[in-house]
Amino acid sequence: MKCPHCGSSYNAGEEICIICGRRLPVSTGYLSPRTILRRRYEITAEPCKAGGMGIIYFALDKQAENKPCVVKQLKEPVTTDDVLKKLQEEAKRMASLSQAIGGRMAEILEDFVDDGRFYVVQQRIYGQTLEEIFYERKPLAETEVVGWAIQCCRILQLIHEQKDKPVHRDISPDNLILSTMGDIMMIDFGTLRELQHIAQGTAGMGKWGYTPREQWAGKPVPQSDIFALGATIYFLLTGFRAISEELAGGGSPQPIDFAPVYPPIRSINEDVSPELERILSRALEDSVSMRYQSAEKMRIDLEGLIKASAKTVPAAAPVVYCPECGQHNDADNVYCHNCLAILYPGSQQCPKGHTNPVNARFCKKCGASIPTS
Repeated sequence: MKCPHCGSSYNAGEEICIICGRRLPVSTGYLSPRTILRRRYEITAEPCKAGGMGIIYFALDKQAENKPCVVKQLKEPVTTDDVLKKLQEEAKRMASLSQAIGGRMAEILEDFVDDGRFYVVQQRIYGQTLEEIFYERKPLAETEVVGWAIQCCRILQLIHEQKDKPVHRDISPDNLILSTMGDIMMIDFGTLRELQHIAQGTAGMGKWGYTPREQWAGKPVPQSDIFALGATIYFLLTGFRAISEELAGGGSPQPIDFAPVYPPIRSINEDVSPELERILSRALEDSVSMRYQSAEKMRIDLEGLIKASAKTVPAAAPVVYCPECGQHNDADNVYCHNCLAILYPGSQQCPKGHTNPVNARFCKKCGASIPTS
């Protein structure tokens, strides 16, 4: 493909011409709706997403009764058999990991090469990203965000306990989905980012504001994911990301962007509890040795925060926050007394007393059948 301004070549997914610096056409180089890959995956007309790593399309699997899926196209073309082998090995590793963590990440269904481009097909998960929820409903309640964080800690604990001790490397609000059943799901295990890393041979990759110093240096560790989770919680409660003014204004990253520093969160949002501030300060330490050394330890502290706050509520009248308007409600309410939104948790209970979404047929904790009204 050629830049319409200067005629220089560029690849699919690139947004700015590296020669003349002008914006490239959005549609050029993208797969058209109804395009079928491998005689199986039909690209739909839904808007796709593009970035520095590649392009993400929504598709239908024609061999599985038009089951919705996601097709990810790597930006860099496959140039050698050695690169292809490494890409296939990484995709296989990610697929094995997605199965190991118990369905909390979009399953990788297949990888292949078509017209010199490497593709990965993943399960499609329905819901809203935490970033979308933030911009739709801000400000978010601390208890709700902490509940999501506890789920994230459990997922990270499963990941980090695997035999080769993998690191997610891509925790951020736009990479975490609150599913329609109320579960936090990881929609991507850094798939495009990691595959791009292999194709280019770059040292370290990440997302500005969420990636700590050691990961930018190409030395990620499990504590890198803890930093990213801390930055995610911080954003959901403040809307703040630790990036330089130059980068925020569309300029080049500065040295501080490779070692993000977060001030105490109560300096931005005084409604955050001092206990959560202490937890985030530890998670966001610049020094790896000063952070939580495991997701399990961070989870224990977050759960302790929830238990401590619950003690302030009278046992006879437990309270749940409405996810839409933030108003207090009795825990046995199905609908918010203020806006009539469905409450979660507290929508309905299984025979053993566990709370579930109002449309659940089986308890997600114990598996018991929930009687329909």
